[in-house]
Amino acid sequence: DMIQLAAHDLRSPLNVIVMHCDLLLEDQALSETQRRALTDTRSSASRMTRIVTDILSLQRIEAMDTIGHEAVALAGLVEA
Repeated sequence: DMIQLAAHDLRSPLNVIVMHCDLLLEDQALSETQRRALTDTRSSASRMTRIVTDILSLQRIEAMDTIGHEAVALAGLVEA
């Protein structure tokens, strides 16, 4: 649960960073240094977002492994 909470809490501010970088990059008056800094920041925030998403995916997969599975009679299910 702690991993899931932390991942969700990280995702929101990272998305805000990406969104603001995108908005700022639309400004044609940016110097090349400013544009590079914003592009690097956006790229790093996007990479962190992907890592957080991967952590959440792994957490869901691990949670599925702990759930008991039972056999289902497909023939009866199809007939119903």
